[in-house]
Amino acid sequence: MPVKVNHISVAALVDSGSSINIISKSFYDSLPDTCKTSICSVSEKIVLANNQSVNIVDKCTVKIQVPQGKHWIHTYILTQSSHPLILGTSYLISKKIVLDFSSLSISHKTAKVKLQKHVTVDPNSELLIWGKVANFILQGQTGMCQNSSHLLKSGLLISKAVVTVNSHKAVPIKLLNPTNDQIFISRGDIIASFEPFTEDYMLINADEKGKHFVQNVQLDKRSHTSGEKTESTFLSNIELLKHLSTDEQRQISQFLIQYKDLFVTDENPRLGYTELVKHNICLKPDFKPKHQQPYRLSPDKKNVLHDHLDELLKRGIISRFKKRKIYRH
Repeated sequence: MPVKVNHISVAALVDSGSSINIISKSFYDSLPDTCKTSICSVSEKIVLANNQSVNIVDKCTVKIQVPQGKHWIHTYILTQSSHPLILGTSYLISKKIVLDFSSLSISHKTAKVKLQKHVTVDPNSELLIWGKVANFILQGQTGMCQNSSHLLKSGLLISKAVVTVNSHKAVPIKLLNPTNDQIFISRGDIIASFEPFTEDYMLINADEKGKHFVQNVQLDKRSHTSGEKTESTFLSNIELLKHLSTDEQRQISQFLIQYKDLFVTDENPRLGYTELVKHNICLKPDFKPKHQQPYRLSPDKKNVLHDHLDELLKRGIISRFKKRKIYRH
């Protein structure tokens, strides 16, 4: 059963023969204090499936997140456990959690597929891109991608296809713009819905001898290496910590590239400019200027504000305002 504890995803074991919850000592120690209580000493015994008695000396309360919501659960702490977290029937019954053994899943039937970067689709053209699925979708899972209502409103279509989730939790999506106008979609937009295959589906191999016909095929002869060069130039300005592994450096680099428009670069020289949020302001002829009322900051926020202002002063982005002193008689 997929369980998340403070953004740490684990596969919890559901023990139908147990009424209590168990957490391993190593997993408990790795959790921050915000999602667990202090250890409470107890003197109790539990009986395992092999009729072996085990003394329990510690118990605690842990905050977990499942597809049905977030819950605080009482758990016993074991030094050695086959799983980091074992859930008993008492918790499942109290939270009315239903396990669907026909599909071997308790997650949602469909998952949203979101765009990973800003994309502009030319008129009457097709574009193959990658979309990010939800975290509860496992790597290597096969399913069907189809249109989302959000994408249809923008005028775009996607081809319904069978896809497999790769190691980056991404799936290939083919976009189609049947209109005569360019259509822009932003990073984070929902471009498709992914439905994992269950036993209700039947996969049949296509006839390779059959003839397939397509029309209006236009080959894109433009070079696509400029994007890779831009990413290399962007990453050359960033120094990653040497103690990180190759996989960790790759993940951090991909994350920085995804949000590179938040940094000042040759392509984006304007500080703070981003397309994540856009405002359409309509001013009336008789409008009055808006003023923000002054408000007090806490001491902690004042220190943070002073640090930001000092940094902006050092970089020459802002300058001190010299106001004349006015003496009243």
